[in-house]
Amino acid sequence: MVLHAPFSKGENMSRATIGRMTRGEYHASIDPINVGAAEAATLMRISKRTLATETAAGRIPSFKIRGRRLYNVEALKRYSAEQSSASDQ
Repeated sequence: MVLHAPFSKGENMSRATIGRMTRGEYHASIDPINVGAAEAATLMRISKRTLATETAAGRIPSFKIRGRRLYNVEALKRYSAEQSSASDQ
């Protein structure tokens, strides 16, 4: 039986393979939907301070869940693409 993780990195994993994985390995095999500030800054190759400034100005989209600021990975990709195309003009 092949299990299909909803956000896997293109791998189909058998039940036996998943059974041998540690929790950390399994979670690492799934692309995140949302990330925290530190990981968002790393993904965008900017400092956490720049991320905080741009977020506070409303230029980088984010939201809070129980006090934790999160960034949607797809929204970060769109923002980055928009900034890239704007600088090309």
